Amino acid sequence: MLYSEIKNDIENIKNVKVKSYLPILLKKSVIHGINNDSLEIDGLLVSSIIQKDSLYCVDYTNLHVSKFYLVTMLYTDIIFDTDDSVFETYDFFMENDLFDYVLSQIKDMNFLNDLIDKELSQYLDLHNSLEYTITKVLGDNLSKFVDKIPDAKGMEKLLKLLPNAMNKVSPEMRDIIKDIMKK
Repeated sequence: MLYSEIKNDIENIKNVKVKSYLPILLKKSVIHGINNDSLEIDGLLVSSIIQKDSLYCVDYTNLHVSKFYLVTMLYTDIIFDTDDSVFETYDFFMENDLFDYVLSQIKDMNFLNDLIDKELSQYLDLHNSLEYTITKVLGDNLSKFVDKIPDAKGMEKLLKLLPNAMNKVSPEMRDIIKDIMKK
């Protein structure tokens, strides 16, 4: 069924075929997206999680609209054939209670909503955790540090300069450095 046909006559929504169940791997794809050689679709996690001041949070408007679009695409035989934006399509469906009609035909929508909520919660808990932040900072900066470590010739030059540099250091600081080197 073409979206334009529904747009021209809302009663055509009754001719839309709605799947009552979606296989679990497709549900997972709705949440995480599809990224393979032939197809790339952002899942709900990508389209609805944003970063603000180093913290991850949910853009609930994007989540709601993305869920509408993905559910409509995957559970129905509607083919979106107009130049309408996702938001215009969403508004049309909502204004005319068409999405409610689609949802009423889907048996496992509560399960899908629970999966989405749990995956979002897990993603936010993980990505906003102290451990993740530290790992990310270390990972981002460790390669920069490793790039600055001198090669064998540079290390030889550094070791030759070290005695002269140590002579310029205060005696207290020299003792601290020696203690560190012993450990």
